[in-house]
Amino acid sequence: MDRSDELSLVGIGRVSRVIGVVVAAIWVAAFTLGGVTTGKPWLEIVLVNLPALALFVRALMIGVRIDDDGLLITSWFRTYRFPRARIDEVPNWRYSGYINRWSVRDVMARHVRMLVLNVDDKDWEFPATAMSRRVADRVVPQLAHRLDAVSADAPPVSTSDQS
Repeated sequence: MDRSDELSLVGIGRVSRVIGVVVAAIWVAAFTLGGVTTGKPWLEIVLVNLPALALFVRALMIGVRIDDDGLLITSWFRTYRFPRARIDEVPNWRYSGYINRWSVRDVMARHVRMLVLNVDDKDWEFPATAMSRRVADRVVPQLAHRLDAVSADAPPVSTSDQS
């Protein structure tokens, strides 16, 4: 795989990476400042900040890679591998995850997309791959093409259902 293939997939998961890094930075700043001002021992301050360090490191790992064997998706808690031959479709779906309480009718769902794969007639959703709508419109068809899969837009949310 050449370098241009890798760079074109950088936008996948960017929203999750930014949120993870920002939350980790706020966590470290708040707990360190709070610990120092209240005179807590440094060991305690460091231990309280370890989960933030883990969040920071994992946030930087989130993303998608294509290799000869197929697609590798690194999410918050797991890494998934899908062989190319089993991926049937790569739809362009609205974000639906923890941040918006799995809704497809809010502002975030209208402006943020996530990667979904149809593998062996089963949809696999990956909210950690959140990306802007603009990035998704460019990258999802490109990803589907590289995987020899079908690219499709999500079904529209009817205007009568929107609140």
